[in-house]
Amino acid sequence: MLIECPECHQQHTITPEQFQSSNGAFDCPNCSTQFDPLAHLTETFPEQQRHEEPEEILPTSYPWEKTRQPLSAAFWTMGAIAGISLFFVQLFHFKSEELMQNKTLRPWLEQACLLFQCQLPMYRNIKDFSVLHSSFVASDKFYTLQAAISNQAEFPQQYPNLKLTVLNFSGSAIAKRILRPREYLNQNMSASVLRKAETFTIKLDLALPNAQVGGFTIELI
Repeated sequence: MLIECPECHQQHTITPEQFQSSNGAFDCPNCSTQFDPLAHLTETFPEQQRHEEPEEILPTSYPWEKTRQPLSAAFWTMGAIAGISLFFVQLFHFKSEELMQNKTLRPWLEQACLLFQCQLPMYRNIKDFSVLHSSFVASDKFYTLQAAISNQAEFPQQYPNLKLTVLNFSGSAIAKRILRPREYLNQNMSASVLRKAETFTIKLDLALPNAQVGGFTIELI
């Protein structure tokens, strides 16, 4: 326990045994003032002791411990490049088909393939085909399907499949047929690729349906 002299304000440590034996009277060793220790108990440390800060304990190094050196900027740069490269490899792996059909990325990928001696799959986008005109005209024995289709893409494309739907006068489908390039192209046409801005024409005779024909539709697939 701590007690403080009311005269000189000097603090002293007193044990429980000294406290009991003092009988309410304690002589200050500093100024000899006698006072009641119970009335002057204190928990405040001396000013000098209050401002003392604990001594900083410095880490101890041993001869067998290796000093760690900070990582260089070159190491971090190489790690960043490796991480970015891994990201693009995974992106190309999971999104390769979509990326190769992208109109913006396609020219860059073609240039990269020239450098690395690779070959991209054929560009294919049905939306880049345009049906310029079409007709479905009846004769005595058959119907003649005529159409002109153009490739509006910036890249060559394979010829599309055609889905012909024949309608009655109420607009309901009475016949459907998918025409593949080998069916609607002339036999003397050996090319299987339609170049940029190239147009091809179709003239194909088809058997008459049993019902009366009121119209038709052509869908590229």
